Amino acid sequence: IPYVLFAYMFVVFGECLKIPIGFIMDGTIYGVVEWIDCHRIGRYVASIAHLVFYIGIIMLGPFLFSDTPAANATGGLLWTLKGFAGVFIHIGSAGLMFALFSQINHLNEGSMMSGKNSSISSTNENDESSSVLPSSSKSEPHGKSLVIKTNIDHINNDGSKDKLSTPLTPAKDSWAAEQVETSNNFASGSIFWHFLSNGLNHQIEHHLFPGLNHCHLSLIAPIVQKTCEEYGVRYECYNTWGEIMNATLLWLDTLSGDV
Repeated sequence: IPYVLFAYMFVVFGECLKIPIGFIMDGTIYGVVEWIDCHRIGRYVASIAHLVFYIGIIMLGPFLFSDTPAANATGGLLWTLKGFAGVFIHIGSAGLMFALFSQINHLNEGSMMSGKNSSISSTNENDESSSVLPSSSKSEPHGKSLVIKTNIDHINNDGSKDKLSTPLTPAKDSWAAEQVETSNNFASGSIFWHFLSNGLNHQIEHHLFPGLNHCHLSLIAPIVQKTCEEYGVRYECYNTWGEIMNATLLWLDTLSGDV
């Protein structure tokens, strides 16, 4: 656990420096999500200005606004340590908050069991999926998980067939369905938790659309939820942060029990 927490304390370096710099230089996120309006000079200048502002305030600010160091080795060392401490406190605390808000959205019984069942289903249907995949799709990275099956029978809790179980219905264990069922939202209508978690209270939508600015996730959440209801995909949104945190603690307690 200490190692994991220590590693998370430096995640923000990548999130706030490496990714934005690569985004500006390459015009993509991870070489996957394209920056479609990078040719708009206003957006391009604003992105660079934001990065420069962040580096200036967070990285250089603690040094620039610290007391003038004494004219000796000890004073210079103390000034340097105070500057690095200011940078580390921000980066470390932001990383720990990211760890908290990202992990509680996955570490609970519903999400973990959904992921386990999805893996088992994917393994059992290896041969079947290859028989229904179009030849042009077999080479796609997510070809198996995005397979379109024919005559799929979704079974509801009452044992009846899902009304959407028609030919060419998207597979229940598709990539998108797995992202939804192994993630959770919380306090989706709270502005406070939206800002504090940096939009991670809409983890489901973030997984489905990783290139979408987190400010817009709440806008598409109702559409995503309605679509999940139509296709019988589990969409879990806890009413409060306390509820999802309690679900995480209960799952960790279950894992710590005797086998």
